[in-house]
Amino acid sequence: MAGTVIPQVVTEDRASGAFLVDGSLTFDFSQVNHLSQTFGSTSNKKVFTYSFWTKRSAQLGLYPGLINVGPNSQTNGNFQSYFDTDDLLIFSQNVGSFRTDQKFSDIDGWYHIVIAVDTTQSVNTDRIKLYVNGERVTAFSHYQSINPNHEFSLVNNSGTKTEFGGVRNSAGNFNLPYDGHMAQFHFIDSQQLGPEVFGFTDPLTNTWRPKKYNKSSPNNGTTWSSSGSSSASLQNGSWGQVFDGTQYMYSGSGASNGPALDNGSITFAPSGLSGRVITAGVRGGGNKTYTVNGQAMTFGGSAAEVATIDLGSTQTIASVVGTSTASGTWAQFYWIAVDGVLLVDGLNESKAFGKNGSYLPLDGNTPIGKDQSGRGNDWKPEGFGSNSIDKATGARPILNTVNGGNVARPGVFGSDENATYKTTSASNSGGQYVFEGLGTRPNFSFVRGATYTFDWSASSSHPLRFATQADAANSSGYTNGTSVSGNVTTITVPHNAPDTLFYYCNVHNGMGNSISVTTDETKADPYAWKCVLALPLVGDDDDESKNINATQSAAKAVSPNGNAQKTFLKSNFYGGSFVFDGSGDYLSIPASSDFRFGGDDYTIEWWMYWENRTGYQSVYDCGYTTNSGSTLIQSNTSTSRFIVYAQGANVAEETTNAPLDKWIHYAFVRNGNNVTLYRDGSISYAGTHSGTNHGSSSSGVRIGSDSNNYHFEGNIQDFRIYKGVAKYTSEFTPASTKPDILPDSPSGVPTKTKLTKITDGSVNFDGSGDYLYVAPSNDWNLGTNAFTLEAYINLVEAGLDQEIFNLGLDGTHSTGADMNFRLRIAQNERLYAACHSGTSVIGQCYDASGKSCNTGRWYHVAYVRDGNNFATFIDGVRIATATSSASCNWNNAWGVKIGYAHAGGAQNFKGKISNARIVNGTALYDPTLSRVEIPTSPLTNVTNTKLLCCQSNSSAVNYAVSPGTITANGNAAPDNFNPFNTDISTVRGPESGYCVFDTLRERTAGYDPTFREGNLLMDGRGDGTGTLIATSGKYYFEVSLEVTNSNNQIYIGIMEGGYYHTERTWTTGTVAALRENGSFYGNYSTGSPVSYGNGDLLSFAYDADDKKLYIAKNGVYLNNAIPSQGIGWCFNPRFFESFTPLISDANTGQKFRANFGQTPFRYTPPDGFEPLALSTIRRNSIITRPDQYVGLATYRGTGTSSPTKSLTLGFKPDLLWCKVRTATSNNFLIDTVRTRSKVLSANLQNQQSTCDANRDVVSFDPFGFTVGQNNQTGVNENNQDILAWGWKAGGNKNTFNKDDVGYASANGVLLNAGAQDNIKFNSSEVWSSRVSGSSLSGSHTPVNAFDGDSTTNAIPADGTTQTFTPTNPITGTFTFRYERSGSGALYINGVDQNVPVYSGDPGGTYTFTGTLSSFAWKRVDSSNQIQLKQVTLDGKILRDSNLPSVPTVPATACSIGTKQGFSIIQYTGNGNAGTQIGHGLNQTPDMIIVKALERTSDWCIYTSMTAKDQYLKLGTNGTDEAKSGAFWNNTYPDDVAFSLNSSTDVNGNNESYIAYCWHNVPGMQKFGQFKGNGDADGPHIVLGFRPKILWIKRTQDDGFNWNGYDSTRGTIEGVNPANDVIRLNINNPEEPSYNAGNIYILSNGFKIKGNWANINASGKNFIYCAWAEAPIANLYGAQGNAR
Repeated sequence: MAGTVIPQVVTEDRASGAFLVDGSLTFDFSQVNHLSQTFGSTSNKKVFTYSFWTKRSAQLGLYPGLINVGPNSQTNGNFQSYFDTDDLLIFSQNVGSFRTDQKFSDIDGWYHIVIAVDTTQSVNTDRIKLYVNGERVTAFSHYQSINPNHEFSLVNNSGTKTEFGGVRNSAGNFNLPYDGHMAQFHFIDSQQLGPEVFGFTDPLTNTWRPKKYNKSSPNNGTTWSSSGSSSASLQNGSWGQVFDGTQYMYSGSGASNGPALDNGSITFAPSGLSGRVITAGVRGGGNKTYTVNGQAMTFGGSAAEVATIDLGSTQTIASVVGTSTASGTWAQFYWIAVDGVLLVDGLNESKAFGKNGSYLPLDGNTPIGKDQSGRGNDWKPEGFGSNSIDKATGARPILNTVNGGNVARPGVFGSDENATYKTTSASNSGGQYVFEGLGTRPNFSFVRGATYTFDWSASSSHPLRFATQADAANSSGYTNGTSVSGNVTTITVPHNAPDTLFYYCNVHNGMGNSISVTTDETKADPYAWKCVLALPLVGDDDDESKNINATQSAAKAVSPNGNAQKTFLKSNFYGGSFVFDGSGDYLSIPASSDFRFGGDDYTIEWWMYWENRTGYQSVYDCGYTTNSGSTLIQSNTSTSRFIVYAQGANVAEETTNAPLDKWIHYAFVRNGNNVTLYRDGSISYAGTHSGTNHGSSSSGVRIGSDSNNYHFEGNIQDFRIYKGVAKYTSEFTPASTKPDILPDSPSGVPTKTKLTKITDGSVNFDGSGDYLYVAPSNDWNLGTNAFTLEAYINLVEAGLDQEIFNLGLDGTHSTGADMNFRLRIAQNERLYAACHSGTSVIGQCYDASGKSCNTGRWYHVAYVRDGNNFATFIDGVRIATATSSASCNWNNAWGVKIGYAHAGGAQNFKGKISNARIVNGTALYDPTLSRVEIPTSPLTNVTNTKLLCCQSNSSAVNYAVSPGTITANGNAAPDNFNPFNTDISTVRGPESGYCVFDTLRERTAGYDPTFREGNLLMDGRGDGTGTLIATSGKYYFEVSLEVTNSNNQIYIGIMEGGYYHTERTWTTGTVAALRENGSFYGNYSTGSPVSYGNGDLLSFAYDADDKKLYIAKNGVYLNNAIPSQGIGWCFNPRFFESFTPLISDANTGQKFRANFGQTPFRYTPPDGFEPLALSTIRRNSIITRPDQYVGLATYRGTGTSSPTKSLTLGFKPDLLWCKVRTATSNNFLIDTVRTRSKVLSANLQNQQSTCDANRDVVSFDPFGFTVGQNNQTGVNENNQDILAWGWKAGGNKNTFNKDDVGYASANGVLLNAGAQDNIKFNSSEVWSSRVSGSSLSGSHTPVNAFDGDSTTNAIPADGTTQTFTPTNPITGTFTFRYERSGSGALYINGVDQNVPVYSGDPGGTYTFTGTLSSFAWKRVDSSNQIQLKQVTLDGKILRDSNLPSVPTVPATACSIGTKQGFSIIQYTGNGNAGTQIGHGLNQTPDMIIVKALERTSDWCIYTSMTAKDQYLKLGTNGTDEAKSGAFWNNTYPDDVAFSLNSSTDVNGNNESYIAYCWHNVPGMQKFGQFKGNGDADGPHIVLGFRPKILWIKRTQDDGFNWNGYDSTRGTIEGVNPANDVIRLNINNPEEPSYNAGNIYILSNGFKIKGNWANINASGKNFIYCAWAEAPIANLYGAQGNAR
């Protein structure tokens, strides 16, 4: 789909406003997260609408709540909505409850739920309406009547809290939280709306999709009450009451709810108001009228009525008048609405949301709780709030990152925008500054928060400064954020800098020019100039504030205490953090005036992962116990809530608990006298404090503890302090690599289909013999030249002495005349560089206590010389220096090696190197400076570059510059991973339906893990398998181990997608997995596995077409794989027809986190590999509208009472299966090939019968069929309920039909005898006669290699070779299909081809192109042999000419639909075994049903799930298990024909037969098998579509029927469970809810929730046949709706 333009087809009336939804909000029951709002005023309590989209998750059957209004479930006036333990949708309020019959058990699709309330409606069932996916729900197991004009007193009530995402129990505890995704939440005040306002049916996909809420509002700020008048003084009420936003009605307590007048008129005469339908709450009864523009409104006779009028078109409303014509009758208005919108005084809204209405997109483009209706009715997020880096509005990481924030790279946030500008010696030429490369007096552009350095050393007599006016006129010098050191002026641009600044010389006028200043918070933190402490806490505890803020003179010294240390087990950013164990751990920082805030603004922010909340725990302390001017941030002893103390007082305290086991962002902000504590960007506390003594300059800072030793237990990251600025003044969305907003969307269209392609790369070195080599060259003779050696490195393992550059080193540097050089990472992770000349050391740069290089992040390392000065740099920070005047000549016989270790104790590099460059003649970085700027984009061929390599992601030896060829040694391999990949779209997938853990899968007691965080976190023992199954394509996913207990019982990898099982009962044939102990589990593995444990991340790249699985640990591929090139696979599970991910664990206490592309991958997927999502598994062959090929009709028969009855299927059928549901009746089959007058009975062995063509099926129609006055079959039996299943094949325009084209003969459809002999086959001779040599005893003769059947084998006798010798040499392309074991060999022209080992069907293939004189295959014994299966020449299979033609006999009639994979073939048998019958489908059938037409016989059924020598039956023997028999001639069908023996059941001589043939089609139909577990939690079968028709048959043991279900019939039509069973092989009536079969039809398959032996017996095998209603992946590759 890449590059495909997706048509946005919408219809004007139904789809206006259709739009794409970028994402959805994840609710996690374990975190009790939800949104809440407390209304500030009272509004309409009778009329309102809730609309939202939801996708359920793990919490099926556990009361997940949706909406809660009121303090508890027993409060008078409460309102609640939730799913109960049976997955029924409940509305509950104090006057009763409403319970649907419909079950909401689907976890793979989206539900759009609309709850529309209007208690002023006269009809009881119209007062609360429920809609799901655009259809009204009318079936309720319990429906409580609502009194007319009932007020939900807590809805829209001032001071009452409304909560979305959970409900409260009777005790008021919020203990029924939601679990799943939510999107597009609307609360509409004062209107009862239907689903068409929020969604539409997309005609291309036949799915319900969101559209923008565009209903306009007449409320434009007008005070409507001023337009009210009366013919006399009002006797009660006022006009203001009509327009106060409530919808009061007369309640019998008086007439004060609106303007009332007796024996007179009250008139509303608005200006500028128009509408069509006007409704009003009025006092009804006799002797009064209500009119609009003089036209009468209708109303009833009670005291509380709704008067209404439809003007027929939109008109200007001149007047609304109520008139009382007799004393004591009172005319009165309570409220007035226009086109459903309540008129409200002073309300100004472009869209009709109403006074308290709100709209929360929940898509990540705006803060989660920020109301987008324009009404300002914000909701408070509780327990969540983060989003991905690209959409965050705050708390971006301190360090630069790649891969969506998962990996640190050189520099701090904002440094990509930093720049250094140098004046030249020509400065002041003509009295103006001249800058290198920019010319004279250039204009500059600054981004607020970035740092700009001006080096005016070349014009030292012209000090450069900044001002707000040119030349600092009017004393407008600007010093904020600036520092001056020597001849260098630096500015970190302040957040409040003016939009225009000027640079100038403070000695001479006219030298400078202007600077434009802009804000871009995606590029730099505008508040950076106030940052005084910045601790990323990944790998080290370094303070980065000096690198962020130019006004900081030095970084703060940070000392770890106790066991406070780096960890890579948990992280939000960077792949690491600091861990504090709660017992003596903290970081200490010396006292500084930077921590003395006084009464000024300041901000303290940090990320934390709270693991255990016991007792007081402090995060930040600045001398609280010793200084009243201190600051302390500490949790309450009894709750997980933070308190901030300052100036000896509690100045802020949270009111709700923070979640545990989750990364949370906190920010404490003082802004004037306002103090605010933010949690995940939402206000957790807001108050005031006027103290002027915050912070301390005399006490040091503790992070993770306080002076009372209240220690924090958990992880901390990105701790920052800003002095002098309130960084956050409103709610914001913090950045996260595990965001609460995920790109899972109900919009039905993903905005993109594939990951953005990576073009940059690196080279991976495994530490064992890997290196790159460049031959000797005079380029390596540096002499005393300036030089630069640099590279970006990413270490995989610390504590090793690892070489980066090695020039001229022969294995030792202690002796010898040659000079050599080493740049390496020493064992203490410090950078070492030196030149050696014999025993002398030149320019050695090493600081054992300097900055270290840790694992898991990118570093820029450089070694430079300029004159006699040498220096090393890490990320632009100078680490060590040296001086020497000696010459360096590294040109000797050893050349240049990258990643190579000398013999003196170091080892080869282990990790990745990117952008390695050697420059001879230029020092790119000044060795005299303590800090230099480093490149933030791939290195280029600058002047004097002699080597530039390690930049390609396709070849390790590619280079941009080199004096000669680069050679890769060992396993050095290219990789996508690089330090410049900042595009999140390269590591995160599209807005689509992603794979998650399948929570519906059957479980065994004790093996029932919990799934959380959107079903991506697996906690506990058992199996986690995916919800998506892919059959083709390339896919990538990651699994991180968050908690593991070493037990050697963890298996992570993939499993065969069609293999459903109970936990841990799978075999090596159905799984390909890496075990925790470092072993492979599964057949066809190769290479060296590795062990793994806590904190490790495993990557899996699977090519489903090539059947190869590649595995990486922490970014390093096993077997030195290059997946994009097909090199280094770990498994070749070539029997997998499909796959799904697998995580299996036999022990408790483990946690695994999967990522299928919902969040940024830590490592960049190999080129061509995609996330596992609907938009990527969808192939062009998918049937997106199966309703055009398969359908059903249920109807009531009329018998002879009506001449005809037309039924709709949505297409013209070619096969009908009809069954009376309410009486004993046969299962009748009628098709267009045999004509509509011929009928077969599936439950009988009888031959076909002839019926009256005018009485049964009268016609097959363009959109269905018509039945007549039926007396013979059950297609229209009088007063009986009837079912008709229908399938479309290839039409019936002629005797022979294919894809709706009619042909007069079998030749036109290639079903004539011998049609394939020279198309698929080369049958020009008896090829097997050219074979010499003995055969193994049995049926393994050479004929098997030339019989056209790839499942048979030709095997030589023990110790022999069989040889094929053509009459004359043949030139062409030969493909050999074979099995090989041990030393078996295939020879071509006498040469052993060393073909790979393969065993089992379909075997391996080997291709040879050229002239073939002979080929031979050898067997030593059963363990060492070649079994030849098939030979192809130039695309045609070599098949002996003396075999029966294919087809052997022609079809006599047919209807073939190749797109939908269904054909109906009529043929005449010949009584010969081996007869081939063409099926016309071009793909091997998965099910064939054959029936003799003119004799009593069994219905014989072939399925791909049973063996080639087995068959199933319908008819009177339909209860039999799969039997052995040779109906299929012990031959599997292929893509052109199926084979028959001589049985009269399938191939009697001169007898007629009909064959119905189907094959699997994605999105259309699937035929598979499963093993029952005999439990109420039965198998969950993933189909890739929502089934329309479903058949299940037990294939073990006799006595079990064929059982037919569909998505329409059930206890309630179209509602789960679909338990009404039709027995296909007997004539029983439909059996409603038989034996609690509990079949649940789901959007991606079906789930069995019962243990009926016919469909779910423990350990028994079952087959299913399923035809689709709608695919889970629609036309656009997005998910369909839930059922």
